[in-house]
Amino acid sequence: MSNSVNPVQRFKYNKGDKKKILIWSIVGAFAGAFTLSVLTIIFVTSIAYVSVNQHYDSGYVYVLFVIPLFLLCVFCGMFVWQLFNKWSDSFKKDLAEPGELALAPVHKRVWAYLIDYTIEVTAFMFVAFILPFVLYDFTEVPQEDFMLIVNLFALFGYVPFILVGLVHMFCEMKWGQSIGKRLMGVKVVAENGQKAKASKIFVRTLLRIADFFTYFAPSYLLMQTGVLNQTLGDRVAKTVVVDCSQKPVARFTSNVDDLIQ
Repeated sequence: MSNSVNPVQRFKYNKGDKKKILIWSIVGAFAGAFTLSVLTIIFVTSIAYVSVNQHYDSGYVYVLFVIPLFLLCVFCGMFVWQLFNKWSDSFKKDLAEPGELALAPVHKRVWAYLIDYTIEVTAFMFVAFILPFVLYDFTEVPQEDFMLIVNLFALFGYVPFILVGLVHMFCEMKWGQSIGKRLMGVKVVAENGQKAKASKIFVRTLLRIADFFTYFAPSYLLMQTGVLNQTLGDRVAKTVVVDCSQKPVARFTSNVDDLIQ
């Protein structure tokens, strides 16, 4: 196996293009948030209507409405945001040269993150919101115990959320791809194009916690304007995310071929 270092594509933009990317990125984020907010209001109103009119038992209300409508709201908001992301990606015109790893476009990275996050949130919502109504008949539970039970299940809901996140991390350590990245055809590698070490994957995963509490804003802006499309976690861990579907990736030296099998 060759020990050569594999170059990674780097974007170059003039000030005008970078300004356009920033504008479309910010406008897209607000458009997505607005869409999500409007749909969430409709979603909450619908749940309240069904609950007040008692067309279904509470458990059925959560099963039939909460998770599907929540995911629909998120998907629609993300879809609007992604239209702007794809537009901003069009200003990054530099193509990967033969022998270079092609960087994953931002819209693919965001979709991969959404898929992973949706799996994690679905696991959380199942334990936190559905399981209590499956195990308990709340019509027979004393009022003073109701909130205690609900809060306990909400707390336990973080267990599958964290476990699914750990599964994604171990998949990236082993193959460079979480479920979302696998479906979107992107992969985590080191900045030099080699397979990323487990320690690098661990660091970038830890910094996803910072992304979570900052609504992904700093990493998103860094990713949109950096020459390597790196998030905060990527910069600290010195990793990049490459697009396995790009043709230049198929013309690599043997060790890169091992990476994308």
